[in-house]
Amino acid sequence: IMRALGEMSVHNPAASSFSRYAQENLGPLAGYITGWTYCFEILIVAIADVTAFGIYMGVWFPTVPHWIWVLSVVLII
Repeated sequence: IMRALGEMSVHNPAASSFSRYAQENLGPLAGYITGWTYCFEILIVAIADVTAFGIYMGVWFPTVPHWIWVLSVVLII
């Protein structure tokens, strides 16, 4: 995937995201869907990372509830 993105950026250098390449090559709907899918993916990964942090800290500090760790990470970020 990274090689394909590199080839597209060499062919059409633009200060933009890969959704721009989808828009130019596949149409505006593809660019729109690609951009929003990436935003939702970032959100889901962030939630999974924070949840994993709460679970890992629960191993070392079993008396502290997981939601305390999750809330602390969210407030720090």
